[in-house]
Formats: sequence, structure tokens, C-alpha cells
Amino acid sequence: MASEPDRAPVARRFRIFTVAVVSIWMLVTSVPSISRVWHPLGTFGYRSDSDGRVTQVATGSPADAAGLRVDDRFAVLLTPTSVRRYALGPLFVAPSAGVTISLPVTSGSSVRSIAMTAVPEQLSLTDKLVQIARALGVLIFCAVGAALVLLRPSVTTWAFFLYTIGLNPGSDATFDAALPPALYPVNWSLETLALTVGNVGFLSFALRFPADQLSGWRLAVGRAIPFAYIVLGALAVYSVLAPYLLGLATESISRVLFGAAGFVFLAGLAALVATYFRYTGVERQRITWVILGAAIGAPSYALATIFDLTSALPYPPYWVIGLLLSLNVLVPVAIAYAVIRHHVIDVSFVISRALVYAVLTGVLVGAFALADWLLGRELSSSGLAVAAEVGISIAFAFWLNSLHRRVDRFVDSTLFRARHLAERRLERVARALPHARSHELVSELLVREPIDALGLASAALFRRTLDDVFVRDAAVGWDDFATEIDPADTLVVHLEAEQTSIDIHDVRWTRADVPAGAAHPHLAVPIIVRRRLVGFILFGGHVGGVALDPDEVRIIGGLMTGAGAAYDHLDAEAMRRDSAALREQAATLARRVTELEAELDKARTGAPKAELT
Repeated sequence: MASEPDRAPVARRFRIFTVAVVSIWMLVTSVPSISRVWHPLGTFGYRSDSDGRVTQVATGSPADAAGLRVDDRFAVLLTPTSVRRYALGPLFVAPSAGVTISLPVTSGSSVRSIAMTAVPEQLSLTDKLVQIARALGVLIFCAVGAALVLLRPSVTTWAFFLYTIGLNPGSDATFDAALPPALYPVNWSLETLALTVGNVGFLSFALRFPADQLSGWRLAVGRAIPFAYIVLGALAVYSVLAPYLLGLATESISRVLFGAAGFVFLAGLAALVATYFRYTGVERQRITWVILGAAIGAPSYALATIFDLTSALPYPPYWVIGLLLSLNVLVPVAIAYAVIRHHVIDVSFVISRALVYAVLTGVLVGAFALADWLLGRELSSSGLAVAAEVGISIAFAFWLNSLHRRVDRFVDSTLFRARHLAERRLERVARALPHARSHELVSELLVREPIDALGLASAALFRRTLDDVFVRDAAVGWDDFATEIDPADTLVVHLEAEQTSIDIHDVRWTRADVPAGAAHPHLAVPIIVRRRLVGFILFGGHVGGVALDPDEVRIIGGLMTGAGAAYDHLDAEAMRRDSAALREQAATLARRVTELEAELDKARTGAPKAELT
């Protein structure tokens, strides 16, 4: 029996081999579709379901010209196996342009044969950009899934890897179009299997995240997951092979399959929401990130799948399907951020910024639409519409910064009022700092105000002494920790060199005499006076363990500008007071010298000796 050390390298090699093979297969089948940007595939112009019933025929398409009509049914048993992939809806593969096929069609009791030649698909610029986004999405999915399972192997990361393989936004159309008929059902079986297993993988991941363990009702659901893999996997393979090889109708099976897969995915979302209420602090924030990504990406992916596989629904433009699928990339990105990042930022920051850019985009699109409506189609040929659109673009470019600030303030003040009030409060403090009359007041404003306004767990102000040592001047949450920091300390050297705020985790600053947990320093902000580091403040994260977001870092940076002006002003006032005191001492000495000289003069002229005393 192999020993534990002997098994570890074997398991690692097997893990690397498995991840590499599966990832390469997914990339090989998906990435080639980016060639549709310059080499479009073909289309016959119809859609059908898994039973071979025609559900849609595009006007003017090759199918329309050949006489194919809605509710016609392909005689699958009479159709050669090599062309069945063009007759069955969920198995349908886009043909190469110029491919000609002949299919037997039943209409009532009669059977006729129709011949169609695929014409090149018409992809707009938007369609092409979305196709590129889908290819990049596959790379992100595979990279994140593979990295997590290789770096942190566990049941949780393996389940997530299955999800990234099965539910990525890639398109296999180009690869399938080039496959020989004999290999097509094999690849489609693998892809359908990956799709359904990916849903179960997401549920397994959601049950275990973030602790990688099961308990209570999660344990009962977890025990059923292997059966879900087997049942959905069997349905997936059957829904492909039965119609393709045997000519059997599987529309009802396909609906059951994708309905069950969707239910499993919703169960995963519910498990994440339940997990959210089990945790507090930074762990809850990690789960919030995952829920946010899944709440946006999963419904988008599901809607795209419904449009793509439900042939009875009107088929939207290609870019709509591609965009909905691409939004699913938010799920692995959010999970990777939550797993890898040591301290996550509040998710409300991302939501607020997303709303700001959504409003900006809406204003731009609305301006173009209004110009088009006002000028009318009649003026488009004269070039006036184009000139107006160019003018709008130039005006928007000049107006962008001002508009961005206004929209940002509106969104924060309306939907994120606490953030808005904190920002306004610290802006007032920054304006007041240069007018402070004492070092004690400056220290109070720099330490207490950010903690109260932003809900931070700790802050400590260190000021440079005449000996160049940085001594703690004021602090919250630092009761029994470092009171001074040497000028040769790594963090001090970085602050003097960069003279800007530094994320402490980026410089790998480790000390045993600083607070731990949420109070552990996250951000170091220098106080600069005339290009000289006169002090710095170490800020911890939020009380709940959430890291400072970029807006909060910017706001605190504004405080430091006021702090530098305050210290410069106070030092100048101290120097003026010292100078005045020295002048007063000099004047006093001068008067005393004058008096002594007068007394000496009297002594030389023979004044009585008593007078000299």
C-alpha cells in the first residue's frame, strides 16, 4: 500500500493532467468561434425543436425560398445521419456558408424533399464585438476555474471547476461545423453533459462555500449530489444520442433536462443566500460578492439559454444572446475575488459605480436617439445627421468629467446616502484642517473623524520627532501596540519614496506589535510638508472587516493634503513665536548691556562707589 508521501505527488499529477485535458478541450471547442468575426458561418434561416418540428422560418431565407413552413416536420428516420444535425433543434449546428443539404419533410400525410444552400450569416459590428467577448469569457472561466482547483484543491474548488467548464459563455459553432458527422454526436454529448453537470457543480460549490464543509440540511443535500450528477448526465447524453442515432423524439426529455438543471442552479443561489445569514463580518462580504455575481450572471445565462434552446420563442439578435451569455463571466470573477483577496471591499461601491456608468451610457445613447428622431430619416442622406452625431460626441467628451461628478453625487446622495454624508463630512474636515490652531486638534481631526465617518476599526497617527523617530501621537484601537516606528522601517522608506497612500498588503509589511483582525492596518497615508515626510497615519479596515474602497482611499487622501497644510502652518507659527521670543530676549539683553555700559561710564568718571552697586 502506497504511503501518504507517495500518494501526494501522484494525486497532484493526476489533478494537473485532468484539469489540463478538460480545459484544453473546452478551449479547443470554443475559441475557434472568434473566426466568425472575419469568416462568418452559414445559415438556412429556420429553427426546429428536438422532435424535428419547424417552429420559425425567416422571410427571404434559403428555407423560405425552398418552401419550408412553420409546423412542417422533418422525417428524422428518413434523414441521413450525416445531416440530422441540421434537422434537430437543440442539436443544430450552424453550417459553413455554401453547404447544401436535402431533407425529407412531412406536411400532413405527404412527404416531400427540400434542398437548401446555406448563405453567409450577417454579423453587425456589435455582433462581432460580442463574439470576441464570448471568446475572452471562455479564457477567464477556464483560467479562474483551473487556478483555484490547482492552487487550493478541495471538493469546493473541484465543483466550481465543473461549473466553469459547463456554463462558460463560449460558442462551439465553428468547431462543430468542421467536425465530421461521426464525431459530432460525441462532442455534443460531452458538451451537453458538461452543461448539466456544471449546474450541479454550482450547487455543490454553493453548499460548501466558504468553509468547504457540510452540516445540517446541507449534508443531506450534499449526499444527493452524486445522484444528481448521474441522472442529469444520463438525460443529457440520451437527449443527444437518441434523436441523432435512433431518430427518437426527445423534445419532452430536453425540457425536463433543462428545467431540472435550472432548478438545481436556483437551489445553488438559495444555498448562497442561506449562507449569507450564517456569517458576519468579512465572510459575509465575501458571500455578498458571490451572490452579486451569480444574481447578475446566472439569470442572464438562463435567459440566453431559454432563447437559444426554446425554438418556439422569437429569436433575438445574435448580440443579445452573446451579451447575456457574456454577463455570466461575473460569477467566476466575483468568486475569484472573494476567494483570493485577503480583504474585500464593500459591494455597494461596485453597485454605485455601475449605476453611475449606466446613467452616463444612457445619457449618451439617449442623446444620439434624440438627434436621430429630431433630424428625421429624410435628412440622414444629407450628412446633417452625421454632423449632429459628431457634434454630440465632441460635446459629450468635453462635458464628461462634469457630468460624471454630477451623476456620481446624485447616485450617492439618493441611493447611498451614508456614503455621501461621510464624504461630505470628511471634505469639510479637509477644508478646516489648515485653520487648526494646535497639533492636538489636528490629531483629533485626522484620527477621530475618519473613524466616525467611515466606521473604521482603528487609526494611528505617527509624527516625526527631532531624532527622526516616528512616535505615536494619537490613536484609536492601538492601546497596547507600537508607540514608535524607526525611520529605517520598510513602510517608512516606501512612504518617503512614493509620497502617496500605500496599500500595506502591497509592501508585505509585517509586525507583531500592530493590531490584528479588522483593526490591522490596511492603508498607510503620508503627511508631506515641503516634500518631507513629517508623519503618517495607519488606517484599519471597517469594523465588519471590509477593506477600504477606492473612493474612501481618495477621501482620506484629501484629508492628508489638509494635514500637510495644517502642520506647515503650525510649524511656521511656532517658528514665528520662537523668532519673536528670541527677538524679545535680544532686546532685553541689549537694554541690559546699555545699562551696564552706562554704569561703567559713570564708574570711570569717579562716581561714588556706592552708585556702582
